[in-house]
Amino acid sequence: MNEDKSARYHRLRRRIVFLAIATHVVLLLALLGSGLSQILRDRSAELALSIWTQKSLGPSLEVAIYTLILAIIGETVALPLIWYAEYVLDRRYGLSR
Repeated sequence: MNEDKSARYHRLRRRIVFLAIATHVVLLLALLGSGLSQILRDRSAELALSIWTQKSLGPSLEVAIYTLILAIIGETVALPLIWYAEYVLDRRYGLSR
């Protein structure tokens, strides 16, 4: 196959995106399967109650805390892929110096 540099670069970027999606799916399934999601939910509820004592906003704050923690975990797991895509690949193809 004789593809130009741009096509190779974009093909590799697409593979990284698909790999990142697969990594997030595996992470979510692992959290659900191992019971860590329930522990995270319980800790989020405790934290929400310690921050906000009114019952009306408690569940909303609990969901926000759970989502924030889940996003931090997901981004931490995806950090090597992000580094490769944004630093290594861009330097390899001369898009960053």
